[in-house]
Amino acid sequence: MPTGKHGIAIHRGSGNFRKGMPQLFFKKVFLEAIRAGRKTTTLRHWAKCRIHPGDRVYTLGLGWLKIDMVESVELAALAEADARADGFDSLADMIKAVEAIYPQHKTDGNPWYRIHFAVDEMTVIPAKGKRRGKHKQTARLRVATRVENRRIGHGEKSALAGFMRGALDKAVAAGRLSVDL
Repeated sequence: MPTGKHGIAIHRGSGNFRKGMPQLFFKKVFLEAIRAGRKTTTLRHWAKCRIHPGDRVYTLGLGWLKIDMVESVELAALAEADARADGFDSLADMIKAVEAIYPQHKTDGNPWYRIHFAVDEMTVIPAKGKRRGKHKQTARLRVATRVENRRIGHGEKSALAGFMRGALDKAVAAGRLSVDL
């Protein structure tokens, strides 16, 4: 399988992947804990590490995460504090979830990686229940992400420029922003 930047696998023919855009996938039950800051680490069982400190990775349903640290760990050496950082109430709960997600982990020989991350607040996508009336905001975040990745057409650039001018004008008029020329 071909790999892109940082050794991330590029899956051709799948709409869920974009060339060169590293991603981390989480089960839906973990997304709210990540948004709330209760989950700041994740364990991955990979043949080789696909993510490096300083990377920004995209998470479906959440937005961008900044990778702070990646370390190789032994599952048996993890403690209660590690489970709480991973969003679990106890180490037993975390081990139970890990074994359900990676049932082959005892026999496949792959190492464990603990990934420390932080939500990039500029691109976080609100939870579904909190989106009411915020569809435009979510759409703007998606456009902003496309701008950052330089995958934006001329029409979208014009629309974004208009939005930014309007937002700045409103902020100045409301006294939230001052402009010194």
